[in-house]
Amino acid sequence: MFPSFLLTRFFLLALVTVFFFTDRTCWAQTLIEGQVQNEAGEPMADILVAVVGTRGAKTDKSGYFSFTMPAGKTVSANSKWTLNGHLAKPDDQGNYYFFKMRPSHKEVLNFISIFVLDSAKKPLTNTVVMLDGVSHTTDAAGKFKLTIKGDLKPNYQGLSGKDIAVKNVSVVDERNVRITVFSGSGVSNRAAAFESKFNTILADVENEKVLLAKSGEKIRKEIENISSELNNDKSKLTAEEKKALQDNLSKLQGSLTANEEAFMQAQQQTKKVMSQLTSVIMQSQDSMKKEIEKLNVEKTKVEEDSRRRIIFISLVAVVLLASAIVFFIIAKRIGRQKKEVEAANTALEDAKTKLEEKMEEISQQKDEIEGQKNVIEKKNISIMASMTYASRIQKAMLPPIENLGIRDSFILFKPRDIISGDFYWFSDIGTKRVIAVADCTGHGVPGAFMTVLGNDLLNEIVIHESQTHPGSILQKLDELVIQTFHHDRSLAGLSKTVARTGESNMATRINDGMDISVISYDTKTYEMEFSGAKQPLCRFRNGEIAWFRGSKFPIGSVQFRKPKVFDSVKVDAQKGDIFYMFSDGFQDQFGTTKSKFLIRNLRKLLADIHTLPFSSQKERLEASLEEWRGGGVAPQTDDILVMGFKI
Repeated sequence: MFPSFLLTRFFLLALVTVFFFTDRTCWAQTLIEGQVQNEAGEPMADILVAVVGTRGAKTDKSGYFSFTMPAGKTVSANSKWTLNGHLAKPDDQGNYYFFKMRPSHKEVLNFISIFVLDSAKKPLTNTVVMLDGVSHTTDAAGKFKLTIKGDLKPNYQGLSGKDIAVKNVSVVDERNVRITVFSGSGVSNRAAAFESKFNTILADVENEKVLLAKSGEKIRKEIENISSELNNDKSKLTAEEKKALQDNLSKLQGSLTANEEAFMQAQQQTKKVMSQLTSVIMQSQDSMKKEIEKLNVEKTKVEEDSRRRIIFISLVAVVLLASAIVFFIIAKRIGRQKKEVEAANTALEDAKTKLEEKMEEISQQKDEIEGQKNVIEKKNISIMASMTYASRIQKAMLPPIENLGIRDSFILFKPRDIISGDFYWFSDIGTKRVIAVADCTGHGVPGAFMTVLGNDLLNEIVIHESQTHPGSILQKLDELVIQTFHHDRSLAGLSKTVARTGESNMATRINDGMDISVISYDTKTYEMEFSGAKQPLCRFRNGEIAWFRGSKFPIGSVQFRKPKVFDSVKVDAQKGDIFYMFSDGFQDQFGTTKSKFLIRNLRKLLADIHTLPFSSQKERLEASLEEWRGGGVAPQTDDILVMGFKI
């Protein structure tokens, strides 16, 4: 061996040689300065600026930064720069470095170099390792680079690979970490095998969770589409179509609940597998550390005292026996854990099978919904075309307001469902002018059928039979409506049967009809008569309102025990009087407060507008109705018909 003083002199000589024969410029340190701004030219504070391979510095409030390059390092045009860990290029590469920072570079990325060493402190080169579920390959120095977003710290103890188990973790600084591992066969081999198997299980569970999440998203979109269709006031769905959509919505909601439950079960299974994996690895690592420590103690004793071979052999025998016992215990424990893992794997396979069955069921339900949706869309197009054509026919049936022969007049006619159950009628018979406003049972298609019947019957009674007495017109109209629906019985026979037996079945067969108001006045003398079936007549004269009520009986129903009577009322009419006839649609309209407009508010509204020009009156009525509905928030409740004219 060399004397200690010779070693000291050799070391000093080496230092002097390095100092004189090395380029001294590498010892110089360079000051780096610059500024960082965003794309709008505003300074960016707390941004980490660095040259790759250096720590760099953060910018101050004014966006300025400065740091000193390490000895031996310089900045050139080929140097790589980073802003918060993202690669960037300075606009100016002189003595002052200026950066324009993109918004995506605000997120801080930390780069950590991880060196993987074996038990002898030698680098494990070209080795595939797993860290936090991500695969990495070490280079010739046993290093791989890890990118970290934010403050999230990796689980260095969880580093794994083939025939690898973590022995020790040493954090050199915030940029460098050394991980010493056991490598080779034995206990570490079995732990690594278990870890690989657990990782496979975890990957399968995570894939199932992704599929469940995508499936849940699809079901939610379907639920949103159907809910939107049901809540759309303009969709014009029939009751059967709404019920079908609601049934499908309930099925989808049940499927969504089952999907979410399956996702939660997969999540719990992930936690359980991770817990088991950690337990196996930690137990294996602890056992290996204890075993290695014992072996090192025995080796030291042998080197220090070679003369005690007998004692050494005895101790080795004891250690080997203890090792055998430890390995036996570990093997038994691993066997038990293996069974638990197999049971967990079986449960996962069962869950996977159930999930696949549920996914197939959801797929079938989706196909059925798509088919039903297509059928509904086709039916809806056909129905809307038919309704539009029927609306044109109905409008052609109604006479234009110009044919009324009254200059000061208007008609507000607003069907609820394209075609209306309300209609108006007028005609001149000699010097007599007959005007009617009717509200048929129902609205939409059923109501429209009744309007055609009512229009034809009024033509027959007034025009062909020359009947101008309002009470007689309603009496005859009532008889003809009942006979139309009961052409096998007379009106008298029906009334007697209902009065005698009180048979509700027969009575309910004829509940369809109409509420109607009829006036007749002489265009020369202004003599006027009025009769109404559950509808009034309103007159304004000199700002005063007069209200004429009709009969309490409707047209067409036979559910009354007493004979129906429609009396005529003489109305004092003078030139300049203003009259209003209307159905109950306006006053029964619901507003945003879920309450009706009511007849008293309609009377007040007519009192406020009756002195205006009739075109303005119609506009005011429409505006008031729209305001009451909240700009269309509240749906139209019924067909609306209001007629106003001046004698």
